[in-house]
Amino acid sequence: MLNSLRHVEMTMQTVPGIIEQACSDMEEEYGKSLPSAISKAVWMMKGHPIVIYDSRAWEGLRGSGLAPGYYGYRRYFNAWFTFFDRSETQESLDDAVASLSGLSRIDNAELKELTASGRLRNRIVDLWLWNKGAPRRS
Repeated sequence: MLNSLRHVEMTMQTVPGIIEQACSDMEEEYGKSLPSAISKAVWMMKGHPIVIYDSRAWEGLRGSGLAPGYYGYRRYFNAWFTFFDRSETQESLDDAVASLSGLSRIDNAELKELTASGRLRNRIVDLWLWNKGAPRRS
């Protein structure tokens, strides 16, 4: 399945359908759709704009007022990007990326390239939502 996607262009418009089709194909073949595993594998291969489907990040979205529905990658994807595109999210990302300059083992040119690709910002938001969706300890 991953090899069939290796040369497929991933855009904001095509990602939800591609991931949903891959999940449907998996479910037909193996009896489970596996959106989390599929989206993670495709994200590792392609990066942004793939959104990793995760139940804790789902809870983080719900806690941010963006209930992504219980089924379907497309609704989750749309809710995730609504959060990602918010001006306050983008400002926080700018601050987070700026704070990495000089702290990381990669030089500023590499950091700039990574940031421009969207991959780093995508992963920061993914982890932020994942942490926000963590079960509360008493």
